[in-house]
Amino acid sequence: MSKHGFEEKALPFSTYFCPGRVNLIGEHIDYNGGFVLPAAISLGTKLHIRRRDDAVISIQSTNFDGNYLLWPNEENSYNAQNRWANYAIGCIELLRQKGVEMHGYDMLFESDLPIGSGLSSSASVEVVTLFALLSEEKISTYSKQDIALMAREVENNFIGVSCGIMDQFAVAMGKENHAIKLNCETLEYEYIPADFGEYTLVIINTNKPRSLIHSAYNQRLAECQEALAIINKKHNYTNLCSVPLAVAEAELTGVLLQRARHCITEQQRVLTACNALKEGNMGVFRQQLSDSHLSLLNDYEVTGFELAMLWYHSTGMGVTCRMTGAGFGGCAIALVRPEMVEEYKSYITTHYHAATAQHYIKKGSNQEPLTPTFYECKIVNGVGLQA
Repeated sequence: MSKHGFEEKALPFSTYFCPGRVNLIGEHIDYNGGFVLPAAISLGTKLHIRRRDDAVISIQSTNFDGNYLLWPNEENSYNAQNRWANYAIGCIELLRQKGVEMHGYDMLFESDLPIGSGLSSSASVEVVTLFALLSEEKISTYSKQDIALMAREVENNFIGVSCGIMDQFAVAMGKENHAIKLNCETLEYEYIPADFGEYTLVIINTNKPRSLIHSAYNQRLAECQEALAIINKKHNYTNLCSVPLAVAEAELTGVLLQRARHCITEQQRVLTACNALKEGNMGVFRQQLSDSHLSLLNDYEVTGFELAMLWYHSTGMGVTCRMTGAGFGGCAIALVRPEMVEEYKSYITTHYHAATAQHYIKKGSNQEPLTPTFYECKIVNGVGLQA
């Protein structure tokens, strides 16, 4: 960090932190009006920020090269060459559109979240940018929930990803040792104790990066919208998750039925999982996670080979495992007994590496075999000023 000058005593700065998130269950139903169960994690994004004497904002990262300069009170647009900085630039542009006049700042981002892994690195950058700038400008009219909604607006309209509200809400509103049962249609929420009893929550990164913009994410959204439109030719449901399964099965066929079936059954799994956590029933909770993964594999078709291999080899060890995030690579979560964690990591590393090697050879791909990365995280509070 010193190469950016932020450690110089003559130049004081503030540091804000926004966590990433892991979604325990409730995948691909945030944009279909369903319930989700995310939790903020101790991996996240730090933003070191200090006031400048001019009207320029400088955006840098300890993770990437480049210094992006912009004028905060003039219009800024998406530019692919700005890469990761677009998430911060989009937030600055949104604040400008809302009439916030900003000073110049040096902004240095520092993250230990794996990029493009399904742990919401983009939402973390967006929320910490908005929170920090509003705090530095001493504007208190926006709540953390407002900031989450603004961050989603950036993602939808500036970045161009048609995501729901879950990621931004989770990293803004997180609570230590709790998950958030969130109704994505109404934004009603409840904190659920995230006590996994005799199990440790382990996050496994496939290390197969993906960009949601170039994945089937928007295609799934379109399929769900089409399914709901067909159903509502005879009915009047506000979102796909509220449709009874029998109605979907009567009105839909093929791929659209598969997509709807996942959304409808996934919402029920979230509700069952929340009750199981409240009651300390880990058997029921683990079953919901397993069933969720199979639905994402078979009905929603968003796992891909790498996530499927993590699930397959975890299950072979008797470990509950589920993909988390949008899929197409990214991360999975597993519930592992503490005394098994090291054995689990070793077993999965060996078998996953071998499986991906064989798979890529069979495909005629030059892709190197993959080695997973493991994270043991705490569940923490949402965005805030770091002491």
